[in-house]
Amino acid sequence: MYFLRYLYIFVELIRNVMKIFQIIKRNLSLRNLLGLLVGAAGGYAYYYFIGCNSGTCPITSNPLSSVMYGSLIGIVWTIK
Repeated sequence: MYFLRYLYIFVELIRNVMKIFQIIKRNLSLRNLLGLLVGAAGGYAYYYFIGCNSGTCPITSNPLSSVMYGSLIGIVWTIK
């Protein structure tokens, strides 16, 4: 019985993820994708060249967070 409940939850999760991917596919243009990639590269470059070695800086101490913030800035710059 529990197996069917978990299977149903899993199927609903997959449906919701597919809906999100469809929305992203409809609304993402090449310009936005380019802004996202340039922002991610810029975020990683900022981490690599300027980053924080002590670990107290919340953005620059971790390459993942630097890339995420860079991607966010890149996508915001390209939104019409």
